[in-house]
Amino acid sequence: MLAFLDWKSKWWRSQASLRKVEPGLREGLKAYAFVQADLQDMLANDFRSLWKKPLEENEGMQDGGTEDDGEGDEDEGNEGNEGNSMYSFGDESEDDD
Repeated sequence: MLAFLDWKSKWWRSQASLRKVEPGLREGLKAYAFVQADLQDMLANDFRSLWKKPLEENEGMQDGGTEDDGEGDEDEGNEGNEGNSMYSFGDESEDDD
């Protein structure tokens, strides 16, 4: 994903001056292309900061760390307990009185 966003940012910058149009329109198209490139850069930076810790942890595993063997899983044996999910949107058993 990061490689795509970096590529897309460069692509937008390369598009900035390709069209041969009147100067006013050229300026607007160039500004639009640079705004789009900046948006791609901001997305990439946001994803980098979000993924920084998980990526560092993954690198530690590749460098000889141990993977979780599955023992002590918090969700083990909780099949059918959807209300305990961190993705639950509220208690579905509540009445709307």
